[in-house]
Amino acid sequence: MEASINIEKKTQSIQRISKNFSFLFAARVVDAGSQLLMISLISRYLGTSRYGDYGYIISFAFLSIVFTYMGLERIAIREISKDKSKSGQYLGACITVRWAYATLGWMCMTGIIVFLHLPSDIIWGIYIANLALNLMGESYIYFALFKAHEKMGYETLASGVYQFLNVGSVLFIVYFNTGFITLFIGLLIANLVRNILCLIIAWKRFSSPSFKINFHLLKFFVKESYSLGFFILLGQVFVYVDLFILKIFKSTHEVSMFYGPHNFFLLLNFIPASLMASIFPVLSRSASTDKKSLTYGFEKSFRILVLAALFLTALFVIFAEQIVAIFFGKEFQNALLPFQIIAISLIFTVPFHAIEFTLVSINKQNFLFLCPLIGLLMRTILNLVMIPKFGYVGASIAATCGYFFLFLIGFFFINRFVVFQPIHKLLLRPVIASMLMALCLYPLNKINIFIMFPIGFIVYSGSLILTKSFPADESQFLKLVMKKTSSLLRHKISFNRNTT
Repeated sequence: MEASINIEKKTQSIQRISKNFSFLFAARVVDAGSQLLMISLISRYLGTSRYGDYGYIISFAFLSIVFTYMGLERIAIREISKDKSKSGQYLGACITVRWAYATLGWMCMTGIIVFLHLPSDIIWGIYIANLALNLMGESYIYFALFKAHEKMGYETLASGVYQFLNVGSVLFIVYFNTGFITLFIGLLIANLVRNILCLIIAWKRFSSPSFKINFHLLKFFVKESYSLGFFILLGQVFVYVDLFILKIFKSTHEVSMFYGPHNFFLLLNFIPASLMASIFPVLSRSASTDKKSLTYGFEKSFRILVLAALFLTALFVIFAEQIVAIFFGKEFQNALLPFQIIAISLIFTVPFHAIEFTLVSINKQNFLFLCPLIGLLMRTILNLVMIPKFGYVGASIAATCGYFFLFLIGFFFINRFVVFQPIHKLLLRPVIASMLMALCLYPLNKINIFIMFPIGFIVYSGSLILTKSFPADESQFLKLVMKKTSSLLRHKISFNRNTT
């Protein structure tokens, strides 16, 4: 009897997670697809001479606002999912704290800009991008509300509107050749509209943010988010340190050769983050009530992310030449080797999301900051040694090694706090399956990737079945996800036909 109840609970949990993931997956596919299109449009529009400046501005703006996030979204998801009746209070407190952090960030950014004596167009770009990204940060607080209530469809809607405006503005800028700065103005407008839309959804469907001053609640969010915010700040410095060191030693052309592939793979990490965001409310509840469900959730999400990472890594390394030509154009043909090197980092970055979210769910976020801290130290040393001699190729090697250390330290901590199967039992068979797929696909790397991608997926699936590396419960999860996602897409296609 108890066994049947446990199976029923797992089935219900899988159904709920698959539904949430389907919406978030659709949102992240829209985000990633739109951003990849924008990479292609902007890199071709600006060329290697100015694309490096664009990357520098975006990276600088991210670093200037990143600590304002302070992990507030994840803390808000955790707290709202435990007590939904206080959604408005938590939402208002998080927004208040975030804009207080944003003010401090703006002051620090201004001081650094004055010190660096940057060109005027770079300064204007940084300030506009900073405001746009601050509005993006507020939107993420609203996304926390949607996720905590497990209503991810609203995030999908907001993401669709945002990317429609974002891509539309870039197409307008490229077609009418309105100039460098207008790229950042378009980003600002898209984020402003999305933020207003999220406020309306929260007000109409859930609870509008309450800005009544509650010092106890404000203090709570500052205290809870401090260590997680430090982790996020370190994480962003860790991610962009190569670019800044490369800019010091080498030309803008070399910055472009590194930034293009690196940004491409950063965008792909939004999708595994979506899976973990859909599981996060369940993990948070399980952390205090059901340790077995917590372990189950971590193991399955970790394995699924590893399966995806191995497939994508093999595909991107084998078909790198075609992908670089499609997304970046002939001017970026020298980015082929960096693209292949950084593609390997997916093996470490994608599964790390499972480690990160699980540690936060069990209130062990204080240990997270050590992951990017040690990774940053190793990455900086490698960059300083390799960039002067090897340029953007050296930066790519340093970045991939840094991601390896990030994963290694994270795995050490999760192994301390969560009891799960030995690593070789989780990963050995998927690794063998991915190697079999790579051996089959490599001789065919000149065939069009759009033909080879589905063939590769079929070969990989066959390899997984052959190596018996796909348990029944994971198959059930993926079937439910595919069913929900296809149903969602059919509904959207039907809606579009009816409205046109």
